[in-house]
Amino acid sequence: MNTQLMLAQELPVTQFYEIGLDATNPQRLYGGTQDNGTLRTLTGGLNDWDRIYGGDGFYVIVDPTNPNVIYAESQFGNLGKSTNGGNSWDGATSGIYGNTNWSTPVVMDPNDNQVLYYGAEQLFRSTNGAGSWTAISPDLTPVAAPRLNTITTIGVAPTNPNVIWAGTDASNVWVSTDYGANWTEVSATLPERWVTRVIPDPTDENIAYVTFSGIKWKDPQPHIFRTTNQGQTWTDISSNLPDAPVNAFAVDPLRPNVLFAGTDLGAYFSTNTGASWQYLSSNLPMVSVYDIKIHDTAYYLALGTHARSMYKLDLNLLTDLGKESNVSPLTGFQLNQNYPNPFNPSTTISFRIPEESTVTLTVYNSLGQEIVTLLSGSLRSGFHKVVWNGRDSNGRPVASGTYIYRLQAGEFNQSRQMVFLK
Repeated sequence: MNTQLMLAQELPVTQFYEIGLDATNPQRLYGGTQDNGTLRTLTGGLNDWDRIYGGDGFYVIVDPTNPNVIYAESQFGNLGKSTNGGNSWDGATSGIYGNTNWSTPVVMDPNDNQVLYYGAEQLFRSTNGAGSWTAISPDLTPVAAPRLNTITTIGVAPTNPNVIWAGTDASNVWVSTDYGANWTEVSATLPERWVTRVIPDPTDENIAYVTFSGIKWKDPQPHIFRTTNQGQTWTDISSNLPDAPVNAFAVDPLRPNVLFAGTDLGAYFSTNTGASWQYLSSNLPMVSVYDIKIHDTAYYLALGTHARSMYKLDLNLLTDLGKESNVSPLTGFQLNQNYPNPFNPSTTISFRIPEESTVTLTVYNSLGQEIVTLLSGSLRSGFHKVVWNGRDSNGRPVASGTYIYRLQAGEFNQSRQMVFLK
C-alpha cells in the first residue's frame, strides 16, 4: 500500500471561496468551494459534509429565522433557493441582468430576512426572498481600463438598513444613505485595486471598512481602510500586516475595536482598531483566507481557506482580545432601531447582549403606559430579534402613533421610538 498516497487523500485541502453560518444551529457550517459546489455539515463534524448545490460554489446564506431556507450560488452568479433544507432548488435570479463576477456577491439585509442584494454592474434588491429583483443603482462600474466591470462586494449597515455599500473590481467604492435612491462614490483617495470587502461596523452606521487585493495589478501590499463618516474620509489601518492581498474582514460584534483580516498569508487580528496586528493562531496554517464570519450567538469565528478547508475558533478562548480592548462589558449591549419604521403590520426589534442576562423588552405609548411586554426571561449572549405585530397584551390592534420600546438587560437600560401607521 502506498502510505504517502493514503495520507494525501486524508488531507483537508478543500478550497473555500465563501462560508455561511446557521443562526439557529451553531454546529451547522456551509461553504462554497472551488470545483466541489456548496458543501454543508449539520453537526460540525469532520466526516459528515455533503454537497447541496453544484458548480463552483460561492456565496451561501441560511435564513436566520428558518434554516430550511437556503440561498446558494455557482460561478457567475447562478443563484438558487431551497425551501426544504437543500433537498431541491429553484432558480432565484428573475429580473437580474448585466455582467456578473466569477464570485458574484449576494448578501441578506441583517435587518430583514426577506431583503437580499445582488451585485452585477448595477446593484439589485429583492424584497420577497429572491422571488424577483429590481435594479436600485446606476452602473457602479464605469472605468476606462479593461476590467470585468462588476460589483465585487456588498455591505448593509446592521444598525440602519438605509446605509448600503458596494465595491467593484475597478476600485470604486459607493455608498447610499437613503436605501439606494442615491449613490455617492467615496473612493477618490483609496487605492486603485480590486475591492474585496466593504464591511459596515455592527454598532455604528457611520463606520465602515474596505479591503483591497492588488494581485491583479501585481501589488502584494495589504490595504485596509476605515471611515467614521460614511466615506467622506478614510484612514489606512493596514499597519504591520504582511505584504499580501487582503481577502476577508470581520468586526467583533461585542468588541467593535477588535478586527479580523484574512490575507493570502493567513489571518490576523487587532485589538486596537487596526493600530497593530498579530497572527490569529499558531494552529492556523499560513494559507490564503478567503472568508471570515462570526456567529453572533455562539461567538465563534469561522474561516474559509483556499487550500486547507475551514477552521473554527471560540472567541472566548482568544485571551488576547482583552489585553488592549479597554471595553467594559456594558459597551457590548446594543439596542437597534426597529425596522421597518414607520411600520404596518409588524416590525422587527433587534439587540445584542455580551453575556447571559435577564432581559425584558417592553413597549409603551407616548404617555408612558405599558402596552405589551414582548420578552421577559434569561437569554444567552449574542444577537437577538423580536417581532411586534402592533397589538397590545390583550391582542388588540394599537392606534396609529409613536411608541417607545425599552430594553432592560442587567444594568443596561435603553429606549427608542417607533411609529405605527394604520
